Amino acid sequence: MRPRQIAGLVALVGVLIAFVCMYWPGGEDPNSSDPNERLRVIAKLSGNTDAESVDTLVGLTRDPKPRVSIAAVKAIAAAPKSSHVPLLQILDRTDNSAPVRAEVVAALGKCPKPNVPITVLTKILTSDPDPQVRAGAARGLVRRRDKDALKDLVAALEDPDP
Repeated sequence: MRPRQIAGLVALVGVLIAFVCMYWPGGEDPNSSDPNERLRVIAKLSGNTDAESVDTLVGLTRDPKPRVSIAAVKAIAAAPKSSHVPLLQILDRTDNSAPVRAEVVAALGKCPKPNVPITVLTKILTSDPDPQVRAGAARGLVRRRDKDALKDLVAALEDPDP
């Protein structure tokens, strides 16, 4: 082989190695002890609607690190359709932290009315004991831009409990 052919072959092998490194599965582990690794998994699954992705994201909403669990809620909400189902399931759990519940109810405001009745959000706005969750419900109601929520939103502004 001539030196030019060898140089060309070496360049081709280098490009092939770079391609493989870029597109080889990263081996992201949702059970990793590293929160940054779990965040990478969430970023990769964000907006996916297949059952395995949604189940993984729902599991990550129980993460002990709030930034990870909130990122998982946002990733579920980024799905173009039917994100209300897992969000409502997360809301029904009793083991959620206030920041997670607040993010869930805020995300429910993006869901279409038939799937999430406005009464779900107004009930949380008016009766949840945690002010952070009530604030999330207010964000969700504002996203809805529904006149029926106006009375409850105004009442929430007058609530003496912050």
